[in-house]
Amino acid sequence: LAAAKSLGVNVNNSAYICPAGDVDWFKFTSTSTNNNLKVTLSNLVLDYDLELYNASGTLLYSSTLSGTNAETITYNTAPAATYYVKVYGYSGNTSSTAYTLRISTQSTAWRAAQAGAVARHGVAGRWWAAVPPEQWPEDEETVALIKEKWH
Repeated sequence: LAAAKSLGVNVNNSAYICPAGDVDWFKFTSTSTNNNLKVTLSNLVLDYDLELYNASGTLLYSSTLSGTNAETITYNTAPAATYYVKVYGYSGNTSSTAYTLRISTQSTAWRAAQAGAVARHGVAGRWWAAVPPEQWPEDEETVALIKEKWH
């Protein structure tokens, strides 16, 4: 996470998954007034996937649609904090053609719609009810999120 590139919000950013084995990490900070987040990965020529992490490195959400469908993660009422975004090629896909990554924030909640989408299913994080509390992350924000959503 320390090497993550800082990105501004509400602007399009271009990057590449190249050479082989490349994984892109980005970071951004949300505010308490614009705490509804949407991360969109588009202009894909190959199957890429998208993940959102908190500052402790805990996976919060992922988008793993198949093919060249745009990937989107929506996180409404997110705590004001620094977040990390991981972009990587499914099954090692790489390309010298740029993709577009946009981190959007706003004060009103985003509507989440996945009608007609096709997704792969797999492990996306921990089932916190099965993890002893002494092994949970130490920051209070993440613990509150775990208790609210997964425990």
